[in-house]
Amino acid sequence: MRLTSTMIASTLAATCMSLAFVLGACLGEDATLPSDTNVADAAPASATDAGSTTSPTEDAAPKPTADAADAGPTTFCATVPKPDGGQFFCADFDGANLGEGMKTTLPDAGTITRVTDLHYSPPASVALRGPATLTWEATGAQRVKSIDARVRVNPAALGGAVPATTGSIAILEVFTGDSHVSLRYTRGGTVESGTYTGFYVEGSTCPNACALMQKRILPSLPFNVWTDVRLSWDLTDGATVVTFDGAPAFNGTTVPSTSTKVTTQLGLEENASSPLVGQHAFDDLRVWVQRL
Repeated sequence: MRLTSTMIASTLAATCMSLAFVLGACLGEDATLPSDTNVADAAPASATDAGSTTSPTEDAAPKPTADAADAGPTTFCATVPKPDGGQFFCADFDGANLGEGMKTTLPDAGTITRVTDLHYSPPASVALRGPATLTWEATGAQRVKSIDARVRVNPAALGGAVPATTGSIAILEVFTGDSHVSLRYTRGGTVESGTYTGFYVEGSTCPNACALMQKRILPSLPFNVWTDVRLSWDLTDGATVVTFDGAPAFNGTTVPSTSTKVTTQLGLEENASSPLVGQHAFDDLRVWVQRL
């Protein structure tokens, strides 16, 4: 079951049970994950708590030796140390396959492009326009304990006057069959009971009773520069952390989940009357999943 703010609004008149952090909305929508191309099995690896500061990072990557340099350039993911257990996925978008082992979804007006003149780690990044998305799934027999997703994001600015709208777009999202947590952007939508322009965290769940949580984020992603965006979610208690270049943007509780499958999604997924945004370039995605 995939949850969106649109369906929350459409079912608001239905009977729902309130939670302590609920805005009073019931969510529900039958949906399927994108089914286009290139699904890669998660490589076995390891993980610590999603809220930990010790996730795999380029800072810990080994320095290339002289022999390695002679063999040719090394991609970012080839240098990232893998954890000892759990599931770990890395995509640096440096190969010929734009999806890098992820599912691609290209609705009308959506594009995914390999970019060689804009990247955090050479030789390339991937740029998304419109409602285009890239997703990676982690499945297993045991319940998911936590997920830690990190990616470099470089958003382009729009020129001229840009009208306000009431909807939003998801930049980075992690979701299960009944719950999701996402980093979103709106230009004139309602967040925390007031009109708002900027980034915010949204969490929703609807296993039985439904709940929605939204929280404004004061820091903004700067235009035309790379920012290391991290979203970690502990599914057992809903603890959620968002950082921009390591600086706290959100640290609180969103929603829990008891799923055995979790999905990470990059892109400009639209919701309702979505705001216009410039091209977003992504590089060096790392996803780390651990189970109970």
